[in-house]
Amino acid sequence: PPPPLPVQSQPQQTRHARRLYIGHLPPDLTENEVHDFFRSSIFRAMGHDRDPERARSADDPILSVYINKERRFAFIEFRTMEMTTACLALDGIDVGGKGKVKVKRPNDYNPALAPESNPASLPDFDVSRLGIVSGTVPDGPHKIFIGGLPYHLAEEQVLELLGAFGTVRAFHLVKSDPSAITSKGYCFVEYADPTATPVAVMGLNGMDMGGGKTISARMASQRDSTGAGTMTGGAGIGAGIIGSTAMGM
Repeated sequence: PPPPLPVQSQPQQTRHARRLYIGHLPPDLTENEVHDFFRSSIFRAMGHDRDPERARSADDPILSVYINKERRFAFIEFRTMEMTTACLALDGIDVGGKGKVKVKRPNDYNPALAPESNPASLPDFDVSRLGIVSGTVPDGPHKIFIGGLPYHLAEEQVLELLGAFGTVRAFHLVKSDPSAITSKGYCFVEYADPTATPVAVMGLNGMDMGGGKTISARMASQRDSTGAGTMTGGAGIGAGIIGSTAMGM
């Protein structure tokens, strides 16, 4: 098949696929401030902050910003569909210490209508360089499924458990409702260093969390026919998390 046409040749056709919704925006921010913050964050996630010459020569990845101050949300239009997709990983980023924002596709986004993008054009985008953990775990060879978690564990406590095996790039604790206190007992995670992935799976799978709870961990692309982990490891870490949870309650 012929290669996808560049975005510049089809701007209106791709516009809905080049915009992101930014919710829970801190008050009193201007369009320029939002533009500068996200452009800087993108360049840092791509490692441009360590290469000033590359940053100066790089095109601005953002075309425009629109803010609704009353409802505290914004729309950002990006230069390419690939950059838009990459920036979904900025979900949960703290804007200048003023609060975390929600980053997602707008309601008018229809993947069926979006022209085919080139996977090879996806930027090298690592939000762990920003010191944040993305709330969106993309499908891929390094996505881990973890089940059997105690329902009462908070996101911070699960992250503490996962952080024992390496820096977490993306994490999503599944809940029936985003505002719910308890979870459904499972999550997805991706580590910043892919070499940590098999170590984490082996260490977490079969971990005794106490109270009859045993964690199962596997690659998200694999099916678990038994419904339970068979490997053991890291029981002391799990017990420590549960112990600190009990003391904090």
